Amino acid sequence: MMAQVAVDLTIDSESHKARMEPLAKFQNMPKAQVLSYLTAPASEIPLASSMERLGTASLSGADLDLMLIRPTAYLRERFVSLHKWEGVVTRVTDESFFAKLVSISSDDPDEEAEFAISEISAGDLPLLRVGAVFYWNIGYHDAAGGQRTRGSIIRFRRLPTWTKREIENARRRAAEIRDYLGWDESESFSET
Repeated sequence: MMAQVAVDLTIDSESHKARMEPLAKFQNMPKAQVLSYLTAPASEIPLASSMERLGTASLSGADLDLMLIRPTAYLRERFVSLHKWEGVVTRVTDESFFAKLVSISSDDPDEEAEFAISEISAGDLPLLRVGAVFYWNIGYHDAAGGQRTRGSIIRFRRLPTWTKREIENARRRAAEIRDYLGWDESESFSET
């Protein structure tokens, strides 16, 4: 159950009434939603033209003078990619690894790069080996609060392990197709 914020609308004077009027709609809102509108007036958060000042008031008996602002849109946390590569690990050392990179976002030529192992998340470290495929994105991370930072994300590909049954079914299907095409076994692909 969500906690409700009680907004004291006791009127002492006409000026107080005028200041409190915009707050009436917050009377029955969930606490989390009301708090998303609050910021201390002395904070470093500027009032952008996209925000409307609603007034000041003391909430829940606290002696805090808070400024209520209405964002024009609720922000979600997201990553905006500027460039993407698919990489294949070619060499691993104690502190870094080398990879061949193929651009996914443009027709740039293939590149080679060195990455610090410390840039790899703990969950991806067991996947780091020669031949491993990973994706590298550089771009902007937009936090839910609106802060934008430049970022780099390295994510290793995770493919499910094939079961013996799936491999046997694939071999059986390949044999059916080979027989249908009239190929003999010597023309079939060798096992790797």
